[in-house]
Amino acid sequence: MASRLCFTFTILLMSLSCLPCQAQLSSTFYDRTCPSALSTIRGAISAAVSREQRMAASLIRLHFHDCFVRGCDGSVLLDDTSSMNGEKNSLSNANSLRGFDVIENVKVGGPSWAVKLGRRDCLTASRDLADQNLPRFTNSLSELTSSFSSKNLNQRDLVAPLGWSTYIGQAKCFSFRDRVNSNASDIDPELARSLREDLPCPADGSGNANLAPFDALTPNTFDNSYFRNLVDRKGLIP
Repeated sequence: MASRLCFTFTILLMSLSCLPCQAQLSSTFYDRTCPSALSTIRGAISAAVSREQRMAASLIRLHFHDCFVRGCDGSVLLDDTSSMNGEKNSLSNANSLRGFDVIENVKVGGPSWAVKLGRRDCLTASRDLADQNLPRFTNSLSELTSSFSSKNLNQRDLVAPLGWSTYIGQAKCFSFRDRVNSNASDIDPELARSLREDLPCPADGSGNANLAPFDALTPNTFDNSYFRNLVDRKGLIP
């Protein structure tokens, strides 16, 4: 039951294909069998985010990385076994996906809506499918568009979860080092200088684990400044 509860925070990826039980989904699925489920989850999430605000973005990303591989089935939670290489150690997840120790949420702050519950736990996972399906921060717009199109999602669907996951998210130096240490024309020169020197994230390869917010203006608030930053050439990654 734990992993079924884990994935009740749903973004646009609700339209992804799921298991045959989809017809049984209901926003009141646990009302009779486990009436305290959602309040319990909400409490655990609030406590986790209070301890570390970055966890909110990490949980959204964890959910996204589950749903983008064969639907929202909890498969990303499974550890490797002698007969299965799971998704946790795929190229996009290893040493970066976080929040496995938290029972994920109904609401972490910001917008909320009714979510249809009742998905069944997946009993297997695939590292190969994760490597093939999950988008990477180095992908171009055309590559991201193609990736989302394979899930019957358009560019509008691409833009929305990108913003949601980065409103309150942070990135490590290694993911934007090349960008801030070059003469890229699509990044504000003062922002690049600040990230090189004040963070720091220099070209010499040091500071790999240093974190910077995707949205430097309001890093802990759900708003649209992330998109405004992109227009003003203040995006952290391309």
